[in-house]
Order: sequence, then C-alpha cells, then structure tokens
Amino acid sequence: MRILVNFFLVGIFVLMTGCGVSKQINYNYTPIQDVNEAKKIIKQVVLEQPGRNAPNSLNITNDYIQITLTITRRSAWTGGVAAVPITKTLYFNNIKSAELYYQRGYYIVLVKEKGGEVKLRVITREEKKGQLLIDAVKTLEANYYAINLQEQH
Repeated sequence: MRILVNFFLVGIFVLMTGCGVSKQINYNYTPIQDVNEAKKIIKQVVLEQPGRNAPNSLNITNDYIQITLTITRRSAWTGGVAAVPITKTLYFNNIKSAELYYQRGYYIVLVKEKGGEVKLRVITREEKKGQLLIDAVKTLEANYYAINLQEQH
C-alpha cells in the first residue's frame, strides 16, 4: 500500500511540473522608436500564429488593437456545430501588464487589462518574437499617453 501511495505522489509531482505547466519568463520591455514599426511587429506576430490561433482580422489604431477570431461552438441541445465570430478590443489606456510565458515549445504573450482579463493572447515559436510583441504593445501604450498628454496642454 505504501508503495502505491508513493507511486501516486510521484505521478502527481511529475504531472504538475512537466505537463502543461507554463513558466513565466521575466522580461523588461525595450521601447521601439518608430510607432509604425511597432504596429508592423504586432501585425506580423499576431497574424503568424499557428493554426486556429490566427485571427480573421486585425485593426491597430493609436487607441486600441482589435482582433476578430472565429471559434467553434457545439450546441448542448442539438449537438450541432457553429462558427461564431468574437471581437476583442485592447485599449492602450487600460493595459495592466504584458507577460511572456513558455509552455511545451511555444512562447505565449498575455496582455491583461486593468480588470485582470486577458485581452490579447498570442502564441509564437520564437522567444524573440514574443519579446518584440511586448515591446511593440508597450510602445503603443506609451505613445497613447504621450499623444493624450500633448492634447491636454
């Protein structure tokens, strides 16, 4: 019995440490000097996502990033399947954090709003692209505040 319990505990430990657990990577962003270059980086990294993670459309302005995705929903009543478009908008004045994670060969960037909701989730195979995406988003956030500060004076 004791061997069975030890085997079970070791199994739980292996599952928790190796399978599906994301590891956060500490990264301090580096500003990008050209806002248009930052927009190009966001567009490239977001649209290059593998498979069904790539959005149908992407719109980047000085105020926000808007992404439209199609998700598949299955009806609990009929069992039918429908493709449903979902639009997410990330306002630059509502960004709380941009974080980089590593999980099973992929780098994942999560951009959260001040309420804590993940508004932008981007997957890439390259750590450098994840870092550049954070740089670009944070650059556009800083640009938003710089523009609005000038308009107030």
